[in-house]
Amino acid sequence: IRKFDSHKNSVGSLLVVAGMAGMVGAALLSAQAALRGGIGQLRIVSDECNRNIIQRTVPEAIFVPSSDYDEIKIAVSKSDALAIGPGLGCSDQSGELLKMLCECEGGLPVVLDADGLNMATNGNGPQIRDWTLKRNVLLTPHLGEMTRLSGLLPESIESDRLGVTKAFANKTGATVLFK
Repeated sequence: IRKFDSHKNSVGSLLVVAGMAGMVGAALLSAQAALRGGIGQLRIVSDECNRNIIQRTVPEAIFVPSSDYDEIKIAVSKSDALAIGPGLGCSDQSGELLKMLCECEGGLPVVLDADGLNMATNGNGPQIRDWTLKRNVLLTPHLGEMTRLSGLLPESIESDRLGVTKAFANKTGATVLFK
């Protein structure tokens, strides 16, 4: 429950990195979930082609173009946490964006989801250990992502979901929420 005198700067600031070209829905769903969850200030890093739909659908969010690294660094400095991955794609451009974000100072907590996880396993972006060296990290894999992350077969994972999750959390130093 919020205090009666709270305001957007007193209840948290989130930077969502999501929704490259053709994937604006992922950015919108992430943004709407953050706002429903009570975030006070929301910034969305996304492809410039998504600007109009994001600003029309989520007008309370601040749009930051994914190509403007200087603006992204400013947005990171004004945020309390990062959510990275939904609809991001696994392109070289997305990999470079993630590398830049991983190298940003500040040690902000990070949620890695979807393509953020995929790039951490395909070598196109920072590996999970790169993220966990500087900050608290929450990984949110589904079965297919956990299969790629752990290298285990789906049947092995399903037969011991809790054990696999604990082992993977211990191995990576991240908190793991296995969907």
